[in-house]
Amino acid sequence: MDFLVYWIVSDSGYVDRIHAEISLRQEVAGMEEREGAFGFYVPATHEGEFSAFLAGLQEETGLSFRVERLNDQNWNAVWESQFEPVTLDNWMHIRADFHPPASGTVEHELIINPANAFGTGHHETTRLILTWLRYQDLTDATILDFGAGTGILGIVTYQLGASTVVGIDIRPEAVESMQSNAVRNEATIIARKGSAEVIGEDLFDVVIANVNLDVLQMHALKLTTAVRAGGRLVVSGILSGDDRAILQAYPAIHWDWMNQEGEWIAMAGHKP
Repeated sequence: MDFLVYWIVSDSGYVDRIHAEISLRQEVAGMEEREGAFGFYVPATHEGEFSAFLAGLQEETGLSFRVERLNDQNWNAVWESQFEPVTLDNWMHIRADFHPPASGTVEHELIINPANAFGTGHHETTRLILTWLRYQDLTDATILDFGAGTGILGIVTYQLGASTVVGIDIRPEAVESMQSNAVRNEATIIARKGSAEVIGEDLFDVVIANVNLDVLQMHALKLTTAVRAGGRLVVSGILSGDDRAILQAYPAIHWDWMNQEGEWIAMAGHKP
């Protein structure tokens, strides 16, 4: 698969907003920062929709961008050269399969090959949920990972003792990545392609949603319904200041945890 790299430059006061809005687009498979510009990697098959999105953002914020095309071989070389392992204290080490194992002692080690899917532990939104998961008792829990990407969060819950893990993503390449990473980590993940409609009538002890605010608002009723009574909902992909929008969209959830890293926040609560 060929990829396009959209190099975004903005001298306006919209830099944080531009970066936030683009980084959580479904089409974005990876990103990097170089000499004041942000590069967003998008499969060439999504060129039309992503270019249209950028055109609207350009009109509103005055950003400028250029596009670079990478063939499949060059894309793999790029992400392999830039993907560094992530270690969270001595609790978890996240690496690709071409990296050596952790040099020190860690409780959990994940092998995640991102390929065309979001979620490697590098982004603040993922780390915020990992931080929350670290202190949860997930023994025999049923888990829904909505917007699963690489499957990293679902795989972590499986390692922490979950009995059933369902991962949902709208992109076929993400579902494929999720399945491959589950095999790498000897985890059992039920991967479903689609959006909230494929949740069905299932109820879960913990629902994880690491998506953007628009998606969280759009599917608030279905995500709330999917949490069993007494269960937990944790959401990420929210910018600082957007917590009020989450409170309004999820009145049935009693929120009792919030954490922030950079401009991003995550929130968790229970359903009575």
